[in-house]
Amino acid sequence: MAGKTDSAQSTIAPRGPARRLRSAPRLPLALLAIALLAGALLSSPASARVPGVAVRADLKAPKVTRQPASITVEEGQRASFEATASGDPAPSVQWEISTDGGGTWSQIEGATEETLTIASAKTSEDGDEFRAVFTNSSGTATSKPATLTVHNRPVVTGQPASVTVEVGQSASFEAQASGFPAPTVQWELSTDAGGSWSQVEGATSDELTIAEAKAPESGDE
Repeated sequence: MAGKTDSAQSTIAPRGPARRLRSAPRLPLALLAIALLAGALLSSPASARVPGVAVRADLKAPKVTRQPASITVEEGQRASFEATASGDPAPSVQWEISTDGGGTWSQIEGATEETLTIASAKTSEDGDEFRAVFTNSSGTATSKPATLTVHNRPVVTGQPASVTVEVGQSASFEAQASGFPAPTVQWELSTDAGGSWSQVEGATSDELTIAEAKAPESGDE
């Protein structure tokens, strides 16, 4: 038995000090993922660096390219104002109105097109101001104000009557008219049966009075 034991032991190689294998240092998974993502971002176009997100470098704030113009119309006529603007993305528009000379402004409900139309202007709207406000995700631009002027042309409401007087007596003629703004008056004289007319100096009121009629004035109109 002792011989077998010695024989078995003789076949076993002596063991030396254990060798330690060196392995590459391991990065934490989180740091490794960040490094890979950074490399992908640096090597890809700006518009494709973040999947699912469009990166735009060409966005532009609105800029008014056409200002609305002031307009004068007769009462009952249509009045239109137009304004345009550039920008990216395309800006939306909202018209505003001021009834106190531009002191305060308020939005006009439903006025969200480049053209603002007043179907039938009223004299109560005379002097109102309008402006367009353009907006997109990059900013806002406001047009210059445009003024609406509404006239109501004069209409003669009282015609002058012919008059006969004695020489030396006074003669008066009277006329009235309506309109908006209130019309002014200037009397005119014709000495050739209406062939030609000339202004009567200083005759700018509704009533024209000739203090002392003269015979040569007979027939004047």
